[in-house]
Amino acid sequence: MAWAAEWYGRHEPVVDRWLHELEAAQDPSWPAAEHAAFCLVHHRASETDGRPDWEAFDVTGFLFQDLPEGGTVGLQGPVEEFFDHLVEIFRRFVEADLVDAERGEEWLAELTEAREDFLVFFDEERPWEEREAIWLRRLGRERVA
Repeated sequence: MAWAAEWYGRHEPVVDRWLHELEAAQDPSWPAAEHAAFCLVHHRASETDGRPDWEAFDVTGFLFQDLPEGGTVGLQGPVEEFFDHLVEIFRRFVEADLVDAERGEEWLAELTEAREDFLVFFDEERPWEEREAIWLRRLGRERVA
């Protein structure tokens, strides 16, 4: 499991610095930040069969397939906070050169563009048909009757 020590070892200092900043500022959303960082880092580790990297990162698949399957979005605070923290920790990974700068900027733009759909998709007060339409459109699927 040397890959795990190396992967998490590169990302943990960035996450830890950020969480300490939030705690020092007494930001009550730090549990949502910690959860967002965990989801992002762990997702890449589990998606790559023991050879984690950012090369094949799929923003849409992560947001609209993998996170819903995990079932934990919104458990540590509002969905908006979770999403904004995802964007922030990813931005910090790009700044720390853990993610290729050019691709990282593209993925940050994709994340930012997907925000509204993500918030609607995870809003359980919205009609399922509206949420399903987002899911189908984002994943390039058609409704099966």
